[in-house]
Amino acid sequence: MLFAARQGDEPFGIVVLAERLNVVTPRSRGIRDGADFLDRVARFPKEQRAVIEERKHFKSADGITIDQLIYTEKGGYSSATALQIGDFLIVFKCNAKTSSDLAEMDRSVVALHLIH
Repeated sequence: MLFAARQGDEPFGIVVLAERLNVVTPRSRGIRDGADFLDRVARFPKEQRAVIEERKHFKSADGITIDQLIYTEKGGYSSATALQIGDFLIVFKCNAKTSSDLAEMDRSVVALHLIH
């Protein structure tokens, strides 16, 4: 995990983590790319009551490959956005009280620019 923040005492916020691609462990064959990561994330247990609203794959203006999963769970709005940068995935897990709050968070994530 690289960073986590939430809004006051509310259970809404953001978690940012980094995963190295193609690292084989005793429990995993390694994550190939953002789509593979989201396939694993999207295996929601029934009690989570998650509903996938949208799944996207695109390139940012800077040429960053982005995979995004937008879903609801137990009445909350959530997304997982994986940006592939070199041999790493930078993953942003966002959750918000409203769909408009989530959309604003997601716009900020995909507007990320690389500094060379």
